Amino acid sequence: MSVPAMPIGSPGMEVDERFQPYLVLQLNVDGSVTTFAEVNTYEEQF
Repeated sequence: MSVPAMPIGSPGMEVDERFQPYLVLQLNVDGSVTTFAEVNTYEEQF
C-alpha cells in the first residue's frame, strides 16, 4: 500500500481544517499498481 505525495489532511498530515482527496495504491507482485481506495472526504478515511 502507498499514498503518494503525502496529501494534506491524511492521517499524520493534518493541517488545520484543510483536506486534499487522495488515492491509496496497491503495489502488486508483478510490479503493477492498482487503486485500492479513493478517499474524497475527511470522514471517509476513518
